[in-house]
Amino acid sequence: MRSIFVIRSQEANSMQTKPDHVDLLKTIQTLEQEIRECKQVEKALRESEQKWKRLFDQSPIGIAISDTDYCFKNPNAEFCRFTGYSEKELMSKTFRDITHPEDLEDDIPAIKRLAQGKIDHYQNEKRYIRKDGEVVWGRVSVRAVRDEQGKRLYSIPMVEDITAKKKIEEALRESEKKFREIFEESLDAIFISRRDGVLIDANPAALDLFGYTRKEAINKLNTLQIYMMPENRKAFQKEIEQSGYVRNYAVKFRKKNSEEMDCLLTARIRRNADGHTEGYHGIIRDVTDYNLAEKALQESEARYRAIVEDQTEMICRFISTKTLTFVNEAYCRYLNKKPKDLIGSNFLSWVHKPDQAEVEKKLRNLSLDNPVATYEHRIKAPDGTLRWQQWTSRMMLTEENHMIEFQAVGRDITEMKLIEEELRENSEKIKLFAYSILHDLKSPVMGIYGLTKLLQKNCQDSLDVKAQRYTSQILKSTEIIATLVEQINLFITTKETPLNPEPIKIKEILQIIKEEFSTTLKIRRIKWSQPKKLPVIKADRLSVLRVLRNLVDNALKYGGDELKEIKLGYQAGEDDHILSVYNDGAGIKSEDSQNIFKQFSRQKSSKVEGTGLGLAIVKEIAERHNGKVWVDSPKTKGATFCLSISKKL
Repeated sequence: MRSIFVIRSQEANSMQTKPDHVDLLKTIQTLEQEIRECKQVEKALRESEQKWKRLFDQSPIGIAISDTDYCFKNPNAEFCRFTGYSEKELMSKTFRDITHPEDLEDDIPAIKRLAQGKIDHYQNEKRYIRKDGEVVWGRVSVRAVRDEQGKRLYSIPMVEDITAKKKIEEALRESEKKFREIFEESLDAIFISRRDGVLIDANPAALDLFGYTRKEAINKLNTLQIYMMPENRKAFQKEIEQSGYVRNYAVKFRKKNSEEMDCLLTARIRRNADGHTEGYHGIIRDVTDYNLAEKALQESEARYRAIVEDQTEMICRFISTKTLTFVNEAYCRYLNKKPKDLIGSNFLSWVHKPDQAEVEKKLRNLSLDNPVATYEHRIKAPDGTLRWQQWTSRMMLTEENHMIEFQAVGRDITEMKLIEEELRENSEKIKLFAYSILHDLKSPVMGIYGLTKLLQKNCQDSLDVKAQRYTSQILKSTEIIATLVEQINLFITTKETPLNPEPIKIKEILQIIKEEFSTTLKIRRIKWSQPKKLPVIKADRLSVLRVLRNLVDNALKYGGDELKEIKLGYQAGEDDHILSVYNDGAGIKSEDSQNIFKQFSRQKSSKVEGTGLGLAIVKEIAERHNGKVWVDSPKTKGATFCLSISKKL
């Protein structure tokens, strides 16, 4: 074109003088101008097309073309990202393939109206199913493109990804639901009010507390009406406006029935989006019962303190480190110190050193099952003398059985200790005196017995009937005296001899006793029965042998001619072993069973001679084994003597 233009220019120059060529020249120049303008238009169109293509491809909103069959054409990058499909894959998909099935019902009617020309566009929020199965939310806007006759050529769907927004909305709904449930179910009274005091909302607990129905209270009740003293509302409002909140504000409120109540009010300011105060929301707690209980507790504590302070006995409290936390006046007087000198100090510091370990052991052994301990120790008094104290300490526990501290009550027992020591010394003297008397008594008695026996043997023929009766009575009396001496000796020995608990076989003990009484059993034709299986128990062997021998001997002695059987038994208790001796002979009267185990006590109805110490010895042995002894006797005949022996010896 450029070369043609040059040639023609040259021709034009050569034809300047030719009038016929002037019009042709103008035509050529006009043509050249049009060509230049066309090129500029083409360039502008290309730039515009490139600009709109970039806008289409880089748009943050997904855009595509939906043809007459609703298949997607030319989807942009965002549309592909949103759906998870490639451009090629989308060309075989329709809106049905990517819309969540539950949302198609709302989508199809709008698309039909668009196709029918009833509407030109519609907008909707719905769920899409991506290629990977993930459900996403989109706000879709669809516009129809029509020809001159109004026939739909295609549609342009534009989709904005609102998944994040929907998640936030769902989270907000869940949060609102959760807090609404807390609001409704809370046992605390929760309220929301305007700045002027009008109640906007209140939970059931608040309505119940004040006695109003929801209809009576919401948007009708002014909180100023529930204040017993209106000035308290002004003070509350002033404080909350200054600091933005109030916590545990003590106030008296009035219920609908005019009943007063002490409350604690905790509230915060409610502000709008511009930061201006709209009102208040908060919690009201009725503390009327708490205040009454606290008052009663204070009065009780005052009474308790007065009692404690007026006590003549020493009272203190201390923690596990033996550090004192409280002492009463009696405690201070005893040590001649003031409370401030004692509280915070370790009370073991004035306990006599040889006794400290035992005190610590007693306290260390306290537990939930054994929360109380009583112990004695010596203490160095302010005047320098050693004195005795007796203390009872108790663990103080919370309702959950957690230890708080120890409380102890003590008293001076120095005088009692001196009396006990004097009694021990006197007891020793009496015991030695008793042994001496018994020895001195036994010797002449045995002499009398021996001489009387010789008299009977050597002078039998020269003694008349009366004299023979006298000698027999002397022999019988001396035998009783000798037996009594032996029983007294045995009783004293039983009380004084220390126990030696060891494993013993009950079966062996019973065999010894059976052999010992075998002749009597055989002559009197008395049946002996015992369990086939008997345990090994822990006890003092000699004591158990003595007890069972005494009980069998008693059965033979007091059973009478009716006695046909002696049955020995064993029963395992929870904390002890129970041994029993049953006889089917003469029974024991109820009045005798109450006193039968006392010293020198015998059955009133019995004609058999005895010392009255045998069962007293049995009782002493049982008690030394941390057990007891008793008798069961039916009204007709027979008796069962039972003995318990602790399993914790």
